[in-house]
Amino acid sequence: MIVETLRKGLGGTVYRASLLPVRYGIGPDKIVSRLVRMISLMARWDTRPTIPITASIIERHPELLRRLREADLAVHGYRHVSYADISLNEKRSDLDAACTVFSNLGLVAGGFRAPYLRADRETLDLVRSRGFLFDSSCTQFALPAGHSITRAVKQLVSSRYGGDPIAPSAVSLPTLIEMPVSLPDDEILVDGLGIHNTTGLWHAFEAMMEMACSTRSHLVVQVHPERFHICEAALELLIEKTVDASGWLVPLSEAADWAVRSPGGTRPWPDGHSFALSVTGDLDAVSIGDFASRIWGR
Repeated sequence: MIVETLRKGLGGTVYRASLLPVRYGIGPDKIVSRLVRMISLMARWDTRPTIPITASIIERHPELLRRLREADLAVHGYRHVSYADISLNEKRSDLDAACTVFSNLGLVAGGFRAPYLRADRETLDLVRSRGFLFDSSCTQFALPAGHSITRAVKQLVSSRYGGDPIAPSAVSLPTLIEMPVSLPDDEILVDGLGIHNTTGLWHAFEAMMEMACSTRSHLVVQVHPERFHICEAALELLIEKTVDASGWLVPLSEAADWAVRSPGGTRPWPDGHSFALSVTGDLDAVSIGDFASRIWGR
């Protein structure tokens, strides 16, 4: 059953608001602990998750800095606003403000992911001009046609993301590697379909992994830190099975670097890996207060 979380209108707004006290605390401790567990899980396989983070959150919570240095970082805007729905000057101002925060704090970000996964051609031109190696704002459907949840997921993708302003196939900017987010992500699976058990989540992850393996492609899994505790066991199983299938566990920045160094190669992945898996998680809030700040524009 599709729940209200991803739908537009009053029902969806009320449902999402009801989840905030459950997933977030007054302070950042709850989300930071989940972020630490996410980083620790990936470290057991000598790799890192890619965390696209909204720069204003780092300013509000400087205690995040030590933890963030253990992850592969991407810029997720300065404010959490849809780049596809603001002017070019607003895009430029927001992106440059985010880059300034990262630079002042000595944080290195190899790429960019637009808030709400909504980027247009202007956004990508700006991202390229600022010297980023990759963009991960587009999406790609990663379930086989005959899977039991494919139809419901497609309905939710349409409801949540609508008609994407720019598709992965349309991205051909020089020096900018596009690394689309694989759908369904945790928001669609957990909030949209109401799947909270490891068996159900693994059922989806397994199908996505098998599809990536058969096509020798790149599976870019999205698990937001606020839902990590729900997805942790299924995600760990996905990582174990990826290693068993000779998949490459790789942060987005390293995968992008490989793509730049190996254009048109006969092997898509290094060392005979059959496909690639990147675990990512957008971080745009770590406390209930961050949502109030977003509403009031502070």
